[in-house]
Amino acid sequence: FFAASIPNSKHDIILFRAQEPHLRWSTFVQEVLNVCKDLGVSTIISVGSMYDNVLHTDLVISGIATSQPLLRTLKDKNILPITYHGPGAIHSLFHARGREMGFDCVSLWCHCPYYLQGTTHFGLVSALGEIISSLCGFQLDRVELDLSWKELSQQIQSLIEENPELQKLVEELRRAKVRGSWETIKESIRKDGKVIHLEDFLRPK
Repeated sequence: FFAASIPNSKHDIILFRAQEPHLRWSTFVQEVLNVCKDLGVSTIISVGSMYDNVLHTDLVISGIATSQPLLRTLKDKNILPITYHGPGAIHSLFHARGREMGFDCVSLWCHCPYYLQGTTHFGLVSALGEIISSLCGFQLDRVELDLSWKELSQQIQSLIEENPELQKLVEELRRAKVRGSWETIKESIRKDGKVIHLEDFLRPK
């Protein structure tokens, strides 16, 4: 756990970071929520990320919330509603138990381009920071993140222009986006299992 007092804000921030436990999820979640209750927490925001079939120029973040006002706020922020159905992660249990205990809960997920594995997408980190600071009512200095993303995005674009394989991959994603469906590109990815690690291209020759 980490804590920070926010100047000129009605709220403080408590950060919790841990590996997802393999066993006793229920006990783990209850202990964390008990700490939140003891500290007077009102809103719980969980954050995560996944590799997805998106372009590096897109800043795609999806989310879900436990109250209608929060859902409207996410919609105003262009957060895509989560429609996933399948095996749950511990985030789901946090939100279910948190809601029962009277917390407002939000879950936010950054969608990172699968061809940028091994690379920090500073643009998404900055966008996520803006959303969290807005939800929590404080100002966040994102200048360094934005500058880092501007530099990295220029580097990525140069690599794409110099590498036919990357050009083809990005163009396929772009065409799928225009068609409004990712199914074709998802199927092609499943067939050949190809994943391009940007770090391979960033290493000196």
